[in-house]
Amino acid sequence: MKINIRKILGVITAMAMTVPIYADPVIIKGFSSYAENDAVYAEQPEINRDEDLPAFEEPETAPMYSFPEQMRGAYITPGIDYAAAEDGETLTDEEIFSSVEAMLDTAEENKLNSIIIRTDSNGKIFYNTDLNRTVERSLIEYAIDGAKERGFYVYLNFSLDTALAALEDMELRSRIDRLAIIVHSFTVKYPVDGIILDGYYSSKDNSSFNDYIKNGSGIGFDNWLLDNGAYVFSLAADAVRRTNNTVPVGIALNDVWANYTTNENGSETSVSFEALTDGYADTVSYIQKGYADFIMLKAEGSLSDSDIPFDSIVGWWDGHAQEAGIPLYVHHMNDLVCTDAEGWDSPDELVKQVIAASDHGSYHGSAFDSLSSLENNIMESTSVLMKHYDDEIDLEGLNSELEMTLPQKTTFKTEEPTVIFAGSFDPNFPVYFQGKEIELNEAGRFYFTEDLDVGVNTFKFQSKAKVITYKITRTVNVIKSVSPSDSTMRIEERSTVALSAIAYKGSSITASINGKSVSQKEEDGQLDELDPNSS
Repeated sequence: MKINIRKILGVITAMAMTVPIYADPVIIKGFSSYAENDAVYAEQPEINRDEDLPAFEEPETAPMYSFPEQMRGAYITPGIDYAAAEDGETLTDEEIFSSVEAMLDTAEENKLNSIIIRTDSNGKIFYNTDLNRTVERSLIEYAIDGAKERGFYVYLNFSLDTALAALEDMELRSRIDRLAIIVHSFTVKYPVDGIILDGYYSSKDNSSFNDYIKNGSGIGFDNWLLDNGAYVFSLAADAVRRTNNTVPVGIALNDVWANYTTNENGSETSVSFEALTDGYADTVSYIQKGYADFIMLKAEGSLSDSDIPFDSIVGWWDGHAQEAGIPLYVHHMNDLVCTDAEGWDSPDELVKQVIAASDHGSYHGSAFDSLSSLENNIMESTSVLMKHYDDEIDLEGLNSELEMTLPQKTTFKTEEPTVIFAGSFDPNFPVYFQGKEIELNEAGRFYFTEDLDVGVNTFKFQSKAKVITYKITRTVNVIKSVSPSDSTMRIEERSTVALSAIAYKGSSITASINGKSVSQKEEDGQLDELDPNSS
């Protein structure tokens, strides 16, 4: 349940922070303070300068935010998941509202309780920080208002590098101060349930080196990049909290801190990009120093990934989250389901990841990278995820795969007119025969007979990512046997001879005796069973 007091405190804080501007600003810790030029001050009584005055202590602001008991969220991108328009097309308010409603319908149908809105994508920014509303309504406002009205938790993913890119002509100190003001205004304008800070990496280039020469004080370029990156992140986090203490700050962890081969305290991973050494961001330190109130961990690897296995990366960060006493949310790359990406070929990968994550103490829910992939329900992957959320999943069966007990061979020849198929599979997912779902028997298995045509018969079974294909060749021996078997006989006059043949049903059989053709009459008979796996 959300705490309603958040809205009241948010309004009070917003009013306090959005005072009118009367004079040139003086920047203090990233915020601006102003004084009127013509202000008149009353004469103050003299103060005994020798008396001891208590040191000023800034009052602490206790956080008032709350989190969903168990997050079930999805990332949303304006212009893609809603308000999608052709190049040059301008959508009306009604069209945007309608697209937001459709998007939220999809979220509700998939039993989500949270949405995470990307505030920029591919260099395009979907927000503005104009507090006087002198510009048109931003796209994220439509989604925020619609989601709140339906009771969703709403989070915003804010990229620091995108905001700083627009300030590249400023000096470093001015850029950082301006960033703090932008974050403050952003927090005031968009009161949500959490702001996730992203895009906090530093890089070695001419611009950053020039900043180091002017501001680095000889501490070394690498050390300065690490220190400056930490300062920028902490300043942005502080700007959010000082503006509205009902809004928690999250950190988007998109890469490993370090491989164990790079740092003995690193994770059991082997990736090329490491936040500590390549992004110059000591993300572990950020968490230990309290810069973030929760973690959003992007888990790109599958459970069987050879470089960044899901359990390894989630378990490693879980330890740091528990030590810091903050919740860990897992950002699943569900758009990879049933693709060629390593370990993602089966539709059960997503639900297995969610189940595996729930074994960790700091885990408080999941966010899925693609709402449209959830909606598409590729090979019933979303349906089985919903079964898990409804406690209707067969956990034991989830580790089962399609297995055929009959026929034992997938390629063989037979003279039988039919074939028996029998097998078992994961009961959480359907099994398909020739593209159609098979109904199970009471034992949760399947057993049925299929007619064979003369020649090659191809049958295909599929469950999850496993496919079993049979190629059964039915051969026809028109005359299997005749009796008597000797073609030349000597018999006494007026003797009776019985002629019989075992032949393919429906055949026309004749016998020739002394040049005279004698037709055979078909009779029902009992044949010995043939091995259906015979060759």
